[in-house]
This record gives sequence, structure tokens and C-alpha cells, in this order.
Amino acid sequence: MHERLATAARSVSPPSSRPPERPTLATWLCWGQGVYFLATGLWPLVHIDSFQAVTGQKPDNWTGRETDHWLVNTVAALVLAVALPLLVCACRRRFVAEVMVLAVASAAALTAIDVVYTTRGVIAPIYLADAALEVILILGWLAAAFEQWRRIGPAGSGTSANVSRLPI
Repeated sequence: MHERLATAARSVSPPSSRPPERPTLATWLCWGQGVYFLATGLWPLVHIDSFQAVTGQKPDNWTGRETDHWLVNTVAALVLAVALPLLVCACRRRFVAEVMVLAVASAAALTAIDVVYTTRGVIAPIYLADAALEVILILGWLAAAFEQWRRIGPAGSGTSANVSRLPI
């Protein structure tokens, strides 16, 4: 059993692959988005009253009455679930392409929700500040992808094996 765990650990991060000496843009993005998502995910779970003081009350869309906050808690838990792999990659300074996809997709989804429901008057205008930050993160990830592409070359240039796990 111990041997299988040791083998699995080696396959996740081979000892011969060392992170770069200076952090890359992807490292900073993992830290930034990870910490931001950690804070915004924990806040409503830890203190819903202060969260609603800033973001507005969360009434039921059908009845207009205060709800039991199940939707706020669900979104918070999902945002936390995205924060964790981002922070793990930041700590390890190891980048996997799937984390970039997760980061961009979650930022895009939250941006869409922020913009659509703010314009409909369902959520407070403060959510547009979150949308602006999410757009900055998306642009940052696009720049990081270009930086990685420049470092390893385009797919098909004989280096595509390096794409799945890159140092950040």
C-alpha cells in the first residue's frame, strides 16, 4: 500500500521537474484568483449578515421573502471548490492546463451571472465590481496562456508532451 502511494506521489510531481526560479504570470493569477475566491467563498458562510449588508438581501425571486440562503451557500461552496486547486497550483508552482480552464470558465460564468442578474435588477450593482475583476482575471489568463505558448512553442512542434504539466 505504501509503495502504491509513493508511486502515485511521484507521478503527480516528478522529482526531476523543478519549478522556475521566479514566479510566472500564471503563478500570480493562481494566487490572486485563489485568494479572492477563498475570501468570497468563505464570507457568506462565516457571516451572512455582513455579506448581505454589502451585496444586498437575498430574497426568494418568487415570493420576495427572505430565504434560507441555500443558494448563497451553494455558490459559496462551489467558489471555494474552485479556489482550492488554484491555491494548490500556486503553492506548488506547478501549472496544469485543466486548472487554467477551470479558472477561466468559473470567472466567465460568474461574470455572466453578475451582468445578467444585475441588469435585471435581481442582484445589487456591487456585483458589477466583481464582474470587472473577473474580466481582468480572464484577460490575465489569456496573457498567461500566451506566455506559456511562447515558452514551449505551439502544439505540434514536438513539445506537446510538456503542455499537460508546466511550471508556473
